[in-house]
Amino acid sequence: MALRNEFRLSRLWPWIERTAPRRLLFAVVVGALAAALHWLIFPITQSRVTFIFFIPAIVLATTIAGRWPGVVVAVMGLVNSALMKAPGTIMIPNSAEQVAMISSAVVSVLVILVGDYYRSLSRRELSDLHELHELSATLASMPRSRAISRTDERVTPIRMLASLSLV
Repeated sequence: MALRNEFRLSRLWPWIERTAPRRLLFAVVVGALAAALHWLIFPITQSRVTFIFFIPAIVLATTIAGRWPGVVVAVMGLVNSALMKAPGTIMIPNSAEQVAMISSAVVSVLVILVGDYYRSLSRRELSDLHELHELSATLASMPRSRAISRTDERVTPIRMLASLSLV
């Protein structure tokens, strides 16, 4: 069980998973890049697509850094979208801008939940891969007399595990 806790995504993204401030810093950087892209296309789109770059940013932040960094990027996206709207249009009841902001918030929550689900799946897969590697290394290091004979045609997982318990 200790091996499962030791193997984390920190091998792939070493600086992100060490502390919570690093994960949040990663989220802020990703959110700032998405906001910069939005402001670059603002003269062309005139605030018609104010949340388009934040969906991939939320997915990236959530799958790599976790649920709360995804929330940070989503909040940055909503604030950025509000800044792109004409002053006062968000406060008009039942306006198109309000509907756009509410739908962006709902989509953000759903994307965060899906990203967190994929993060848990990838962590489980990496942990299983690590355990498989450890099992393979254990089998390779066994003396030939203890290993299952290659002439045995019916090698089952039960027999393989039984041979490991003899060690």
